[in-house]
Amino acid sequence: MSLDWNLTKIKDYEAVCFTAGEMNDDTEFLVFATMHVGLYNITAKNVDKWELRLEMLRQIGVLKGGLPSREVLEAHIGLSTNAHPAKTDHQFRARVSKHIEEAARRSIASRSSND
Repeated sequence: MSLDWNLTKIKDYEAVCFTAGEMNDDTEFLVFATMHVGLYNITAKNVDKWELRLEMLRQIGVLKGGLPSREVLEAHIGLSTNAHPAKTDHQFRARVSKHIEEAARRSIASRSSND
């Protein structure tokens, strides 16, 4: 299934999401981040959750580099994709925990092979 998105509900979406007719980097990042974050839209009610989940994913190495600022997240309220179903907090934390466990196992295996 392809990832489809809708930007038209973002206030001033053309100015927020596009530069010289091309989707800007922040918008493109957020569109594709919906799959990792486990939230298929950005709303005024879930922007805190977006910020927290993005930072959690950065800290475990799933997302690299800088993250969009809070202001960028708020400017993108209204963005939506078809990245369903949304992940509950429990499901998201279980995924993060699994990733941490896998990284720990790789680290242990690497140390063992170096002995």
